[in-house]
Amino acid sequence: MDRSRAIFEGSLARYAGKPGVVISQGFLRLESAILGVQNSIGFAVLKNEMAPNATQVNDTELRLDLTDNFIVTEMGLFIVKTAISGKLGGVELNTFVNSVLFPGAEATGMEQIYNANVNLQVNGETIIDKWDTFRHKRVGQAQKGVAGAVSNQWDNASYGFYPVTPQFSLNGNAKNQLVINLPESAVMTGAPGTFNYAVLVVRGLKIQNGSNIA
Repeated sequence: MDRSRAIFEGSLARYAGKPGVVISQGFLRLESAILGVQNSIGFAVLKNEMAPNATQVNDTELRLDLTDNFIVTEMGLFIVKTAISGKLGGVELNTFVNSVLFPGAEATGMEQIYNANVNLQVNGETIIDKWDTFRHKRVGQAQKGVAGAVSNQWDNASYGFYPVTPQFSLNGNAKNQLVINLPESAVMTGAPGTFNYAVLVVRGLKIQNGSNIA
């Protein structure tokens, strides 16, 4: 039995007989603006939360409904530069710090994202202690701005993603604290007229109407 099938069947068994529960493949996309000097980058998981440095949920974000749970099977960590704050739909996800997009001292600060670790607490319980972000870094031979390339290499649908074993859940009725801890305080603000973001994408199983089930 392959990994995906085993995870799905295990989830079916866990929620078997629970009224109203629907299990389907899905993903969440969480975004966090990078402003000023930071020593950590936090993400909002639920639809009714505000991410740090934000006043609204971006159109490209996909948060967790309060009625649902989400079983995470793989994670991807990306960085983005955009010309309009909160508008990420027209720019590509980057898997490394391209010096054309992130020049000079900005590149040094942004590189810390791939030398950091992810911590997750759900209702104060540590679910992930230190997940190293370096496993998400991908530097392809084709790079934007090099030898005429207009975009970075992207080999396949799982480029920049890494499987999560064992799996963990984000819960719609819980406080999910998801944070990237940087090795040092760093200035990662975009150059004038640009805005930098960290984007965390998690794939897995959406448990519709599962948040109130133990």
